Order: sequence, then structure tokens, then C-alpha cells
Amino acid sequence: MTPFAGWGARFQKALSAIFLPGKAALLRAAQNFGEVPDREYAPGEMEDIARRARFFCCEESWDVDDTTWNDLELSDVFARVNAARTHPGDEALYCMLRSPARCADELSARKEILRWAACHPDARLRAALALARAGRPRRAELSKIFKAPLTLPRRAPQCVLLIALLLACTAASAAGLLPVFIPILLGVVNAAFSLYLHAKNSLSVDALMYLLALTDAALTIGKEKEEAASPAFVRLYVLMPSLRKLSDHGFFSFFYENNPFALIISHVFLTEALAYEWFARRVERHKAALREMTLALGEIDACIAVASFRASLPIWCEPAWTPERRLRVRGLVHPLIRNAVPNDIDMYGHALLTGSNAAGKSTFIKAIAVSALMAQSILTCTSDVYEGCFFHIATSMAVRDNLLGGESYFVVEVRALKRLIDYGGRLPGLFAIDEVLRGTNTAERVAASCEFLRALAGHNCLCVAATHDLELTYLLEEEYRNLHFSETLAQSGMAFDYKLRPGRSTSRNAIALMERMGFPDDIVKKAREAAGAAVDEICIAAEKGRSEHGAPL
Repeated sequence: MTPFAGWGARFQKALSAIFLPGKAALLRAAQNFGEVPDREYAPGEMEDIARRARFFCCEESWDVDDTTWNDLELSDVFARVNAARTHPGDEALYCMLRSPARCADELSARKEILRWAACHPDARLRAALALARAGRPRRAELSKIFKAPLTLPRRAPQCVLLIALLLACTAASAAGLLPVFIPILLGVVNAAFSLYLHAKNSLSVDALMYLLALTDAALTIGKEKEEAASPAFVRLYVLMPSLRKLSDHGFFSFFYENNPFALIISHVFLTEALAYEWFARRVERHKAALREMTLALGEIDACIAVASFRASLPIWCEPAWTPERRLRVRGLVHPLIRNAVPNDIDMYGHALLTGSNAAGKSTFIKAIAVSALMAQSILTCTSDVYEGCFFHIATSMAVRDNLLGGESYFVVEVRALKRLIDYGGRLPGLFAIDEVLRGTNTAERVAASCEFLRALAGHNCLCVAATHDLELTYLLEEEYRNLHFSETLAQSGMAFDYKLRPGRSTSRNAIALMERMGFPDDIVKKAREAAGAAVDEICIAAEKGRSEHGAPL
């Protein structure tokens, strides 16, 4: 090793300490552990994260499909958890949520990083500061580097000749041998040539400089291997000799910072063109190691974000895994709702939820699915206790018309339901359904919903469904346990306590509210009589339906 090895990286740090602002901002970014992220996502930014995540995770299709992702508002869940400081951190967390683990072994590495983040706050802060220094530059598209070989025209001889000519003319001008305008003119020529090359390589240059920043972060975080047993730290430690070779060229990244001094040096002395060619050739030779480094950094960054998410929660727990098809949750709340009312559920079979609008049915079944997803991805549940097996999670809830595809609400809904009945994977399904077949008339809806839910009960799954159709609570009471949310009639209208209760809903508060609001007595009386008669008819129809179907599935 020569005595000048590493001079570039050391010189870069010395210059940065003098010229580059923002150290206080970096420190604040690293110290926001346990706070709710306040990041605002620009239009299209979430789609960019998904696109980059698919490339780095090599996923042709996600385990959590788009229907489930949108039904559960998982973009909002992602934003709530995501305190990552780098693009690889964003992408790693997104991959975790879109591809939940199928067994406990897949989560062991993440569990080790989470343990390290909780037990070693000083080391975590050092890692967070290194990641915050790398940041997430807007135009840094690392896929430009990893997708295909970089374009490497040999511009170095031309650049060296122009730099030498500029320096010679400057010296001659200082000695009075040449007019002052000659070196100035050469500086303008160099700057124009630099801008031309920058326009051709701008995206790749931004990506290379970001890769160099990530390399510096990896060299810092790799030193934490002794305290962190996770494979991600071990990989970084093993890669450090290769990464140091790249970091030796760090001197040039100083000239890409957005400050006047860096811009002048970069264009007049053609350092951007030199840095691009020299550093890009090194990157080409170490591309496999750099990709592995990027994935390891992303996993560490994402897990630090998860640890911060845990610290921001009033209650949370790690999941406990059971071999049988069962889900037991105590004190469950939805992660996006502040001051939420906790509820318990023990799903050893299927459940059917009833209750008024706004009573809490949809939010609760979303909370069940989201909690299972977070358990299998980030080992964090917003509850006091979570015990269950590994599930394939799918939903049919917030169905919308597909106007561009020319499909009606009902067609989209039937298509969403069919993918549940067609599921035949190894893992048991956890299916959350809100208002089965709400897009059709009452008679067809009740008949088709009953047969669909009855058939689903015979599959390898746990199903939790919400409905307003009281008929289903009688027709399916052998296959589905009835649960409900209720409300009370208050002076100002309906009041909800959002507590889950056993049995079907028997509320008649809609009619009582009509009476309180001053509807004529004959309307209220006839409504009560009709409601009672309807319940009687439902009971008779349910008994007839059960006798026709025989024993439950």
C-alpha cells in the first residue's frame, strides 16, 4: 500500500468540513428517533419507490397485490413507518411490506438488527448520521448503474490537455506573458465542454456520486459488526476492503455539491468529467459488491426506521408464531388512528361482523389484516399480544369502478372476490372482506354472498367479513362466529364506543333516531313493525337454508 492510499477520501472530508453546510441539519435528521415521520411525498414519489423496489428486490409480482395494498391503505402505513434516510432504505421497507415473510427464518436477520437498534443507541445514532449524510438525492437513480454497463468514453486525455493548457496560460498571464482574457477564455471553453459532458451523463453522474456517499456510509456502519450479529452488518464488514478502494476517489465528489465553489471548480477544471470516467471504471469492476452493499444498507436503514416506529407507538408487541391456523390478538388498534379503542379477537374460525355505519367494522377488519402484515414483515404489531401462523393476506374492501378499463363497480368487485376463492397457496389465507357484493340488489346479494362465504369457509383460510345484511348472520351462523359493534342514541345523534361484542347486531337505533328527530308517529310505528316482521322472516329463511344445506362445512 502506498503512503498516499486513501488521500482522496481524507481530502474530501477536510474540504467538506470547511465548505459544506448542514451538519446541524444532518444531526437533527439522525436524532429524530421515536418521532412520527413528517415527510411529505411528492406526486408520483410513491410510484417511484415501488418501481425502484421492484428492481432491487427482483420481484415480478408482489405477494401483497395492488387490490390489497389499496384496500388497506398501505401507502399510508408505509409513510407512517418510513423514517428511512436513504433511497435503499425506502425500497427495502417497501419490499418488506409488499412481500411478507412465509416463515420465521426469513425474519431472523431483521430481528437481529431491531435488537441491535434497541440495545445500542449510540451505535444506532452513528449509523443514522452516516445514512442521513448520504440522504436521498432526487435524481440519484441507482438502477442506471446496475441495469446495464456504464457508457465510458475516453475523455480523460482531452480533459487533462485542457486543464494543463488552462494552468499554463494562467501562469503565463500572471507572469505578464499573455493577456488576462486568454485564461478566462480557456476557462469558458472548459466550462462549456464540461456542461456538454454533464448533459450527456447527468443521471449517471448523480447516481455515481450517490453511490460514493452510500459507500462512505457503509464504511462507517460496517464497523458496528462486533455489536450487531445480523448478516447485513457482516456483509458490509466483508465488503469493506473493496469499498475502501472506491472511497479513495471520494475527493472528486466534493465538486458535485450544490455550492458556488464546487460548481466553479467542477466546470472550469473539468473535474466532473475526470471523476465520472475514473470512478465509473472502478464501479464497473465492483458492481456485484456495490449491489450487495446497497441491499445491506437498505435493510439496516429500514430496520432502524422500524425501531423508530416502535418507539413512537403507545403499545406494540413482537408476534408469537403458532403452527395451527389461528389468530389471537389482544388490545388491537389500527396504526394510523390516534387514541384508537383497543379490541380483542381470537380467530380459530371465521367471523362475521355487523353494526351500523361508522361503528368501527371496516376499521377493525383493516386493523386485523394490517397487523398480520406488519407481523410478517416488520415484526411489529400495534397490540398487546399477537399470536398466529403465517398467512397469505388478501382483501376485498374499497372496490371502485375501473373507468379506464371499462369495468363497472360490480365487475371489479366480483373479480376481487374470485381471486380469494381461487387461492390455493401453501400458506393459509387471511381474507378481509367488507360488504360482499354491495354492487347488486338485496336478493341477489344475500343469496350470492351466503354461498360465497360458505364456500370460502371450506378453504384453508381464516375469513373476517363485515356486512349490513342481517340475513347472513342467521344463514351462516354455523360457519361464522357472529360479532358486532353497537351504538347508543345520544342527544346529538348516534354515539359509538367502538368496542367489539359477541353476537349479531340487534340495534334499532335508526328508527329511534327518526323518532327523536320528529318523524310522524305512524311512520315510526310502521317502521318498527316492518323491522320486527323482517327479522321473523329472516329467521324462518335461515332455518330453511340450514336444513337444505345439512351439516355445516
